[in-house]
Amino acid sequence: MSDVLKFMWKREGLSPAMLHNLQEIERVVSEQADNNEGYTENTETVSDGLADHLADVSNPHDRLNSVTNDAQLKRAAGDINTFTEKTSPVSADIILIEDSAASYAKKKVQITNLPTGGGTTFDTDFYGTMSGNTTLSNTTWKKIGFDTATRDANSEFNAATDKWVCVDSGTYHISVILCFDGSSTGTRGLFFSINGLTSPAAASPLLAEIASTASTSRHNLSISYAFSTSDTLEIYGYQSSGGNLNALAAGSFFCVHRVQ
Repeated sequence: MSDVLKFMWKREGLSPAMLHNLQEIERVVSEQADNNEGYTENTETVSDGLADHLADVSNPHDRLNSVTNDAQLKRAAGDINTFTEKTSPVSADIILIEDSAASYAKKKVQITNLPTGGGTTFDTDFYGTMSGNTTLSNTTWKKIGFDTATRDANSEFNAATDKWVCVDSGTYHISVILCFDGSSTGTRGLFFSINGLTSPAAASPLLAEIASTASTSRHNLSISYAFSTSDTLEIYGYQSSGGNLNALAAGSFFCVHRVQ
């Protein structure tokens, strides 16, 4: 019996039946209070545990949430490097970016639409060199021995034929630098051979004729050209010194990159 009931019993002279009823009410109220206290403690424990679980970025529920919560894209260092690599990307492949013009929202971009510094686009890059000199006979066009692909981002160099082969139609910029032994007689020539053509037409944009010099000479030709898939490209040289003359491996190269 609580102190309150003892006081009321002595002062008010409660009957045994009334005293029993009050004791029963007191017991029920006390039990309910104990139950409520346990429920509150359990609720606080569950709530704290749920908050801790959701704060853990490694739990599976968070990875199923929106990527704007950024736990999904904050990956461990080096794990992307474990993915399978595509060594010959093409224009339709996509990459992930954050758009600076849209509050850095995440978006996809096709490789063909990537900008260069000047705002044009590209998705291939080839750089070829010579492993040795090519000897040119007098007044004869001859293929230059660009037989080494120093860079071939789109696997377009055919090592068996020493040809660049277009794998994706588009406009490409071609540039060649060719060095010759020195001779003060005759002229020198460069020619972009498309699809096996062995000599250029007069005034062709693929042709450049250069005056000779007595010392080692370095000449270049550069154009943009619309290639179709499977078109081939080779570099031909010409000289009219009156005898054999070398096109030199040292300092000579040609390169191709896509501009549209």
